[in-house]
Amino acid sequence: LLGLCLGLTGWYLFLWTPASLYTAPVANPQWGSVLALLYPLSVGYAILRYQLFDIRIVIRKGLVYSLLTAVLTAVFLLFSSLIGTLYQGLTGQQSLLATLIPALLIAFLFLPVRNRIQSFVDQAFFRRDVQARQTIAAFGQELSTLREHDEVVRLVLDTVTKTLGTREAALWSQVGDEYRTITKREPRSLSTETNLISWLTQEQRALLRRPDECSPHTDELGQLGAVLAVPLLCGGRLLGVLTLNEKRSGDLYTQEDLELLTTLAQNAALALENARLHKERLAILRQQLAQVTMAQEEERRRIAQELHDGVGPAMASLN
Repeated sequence: LLGLCLGLTGWYLFLWTPASLYTAPVANPQWGSVLALLYPLSVGYAILRYQLFDIRIVIRKGLVYSLLTAVLTAVFLLFSSLIGTLYQGLTGQQSLLATLIPALLIAFLFLPVRNRIQSFVDQAFFRRDVQARQTIAAFGQELSTLREHDEVVRLVLDTVTKTLGTREAALWSQVGDEYRTITKREPRSLSTETNLISWLTQEQRALLRRPDECSPHTDELGQLGAVLAVPLLCGGRLLGVLTLNEKRSGDLYTQEDLELLTTLAQNAALALENARLHKERLAILRQQLAQVTMAQEEERRRIAQELHDGVGPAMASLN
């Protein structure tokens, strides 16, 4: 909008208004084309700045296939020229092989060269996206091997602080009617009736506290010493809350950070639910084992009582 307003304002002030008054324009009419450049430039800036129309995907694919075309074309021309020169030097004639052999070579090289260029473009221009995918993959792989609640919590906190550079993070797990966490200082708890928990349960999305924002749920988040709260949801239920302090670098959390944290929180919620079910399963097994052991002890006492009161005296009288 700013670019369009500037372009239209310049056009009306310096060209259209003087022409309508039959006076010489303030600026050279040729500069009208320069003013018109503000329109595509402003639209292009908006698309790149705010990542509109999936422009990152378009740029990524455009870079990959542009480099791929350039490399394969150079290889094709090089081999065509080399084979054609060698064949003509040996036989004195031109041959279709000078075109056919490089074309077959390009067909074999297409997929491996494309994969190499794809990897190069990702590492050079989209390193953050690659790191996010690697973090999610490693996080999910480690979660699949964990069964205990404390192990899941430790992995979540270590991954978050290492990946995002957070000063301190805490994971609040639901225990009865409250959410508890064990920090380095002391155990803390949050009631399910607080504004923060109610907001996260209703909105089911991350809450980022901004300096100019004032509301009951953001105030409670600030009282916890955190600037970001991410809900851990499973089947629409709020199993826990992940709170984060500021980054050690002082940078603000970006939209990419929120998307990464949301994905990690979803995986962590499933892992916590599995840990809870595993704990309940173990408790049921222990209870069943205790019941079986108690039944065995009762049977042993009954047999011992019968031997003492019935079989023993009968054997003694028979003797």
